[in-house]
This record gives sequence, structure tokens and C-alpha cells, in this order.
Amino acid sequence: KRQPRFKIVICGIHVCTYVGDWEYIDLSGHDDVHVVEDCKGMQTPEFKIKWRLCKALHPEIDWRLS
Repeated sequence: KRQPRFKIVICGIHVCTYVGDWEYIDLSGHDDVHVVEDCKGMQTPEFKIKWRLCKALHPEIDWRLS
């Protein structure tokens, strides 16, 4: 899936939305792994905050930077 969207909601308040580059299921290992991948040339301060929030709110996803 291209450009998956994740709403960042904290204490019931929609703070912002993170848009990744790709979302897919990695079938290469023993278990199917839900992956969200982002390709960044330069990591802006806004991206760094959204990335960390998404990782904290969705620990079941394997977040990858390429």
C-alpha cells in the first residue's frame, strides 16, 4: 500500500497524521511482519516527532527507515 496514513491521537485528541511511503507484509521470515517503511533523504524535526509517536502508539508494527 502506498502512502499509508496513521492518525496520531493522544488522550482522545487528534494531534496530527503521519503519512508513510509504503506499508506491506514481510513474508521472508517465520512470521508475517506488518511493516511501514519511509525513505528519507533528510529527517526534519517534524518527521522525527511523528516517527517516534507512531512507533510508541503502534509497537506491533515494524517501522523501517531506508
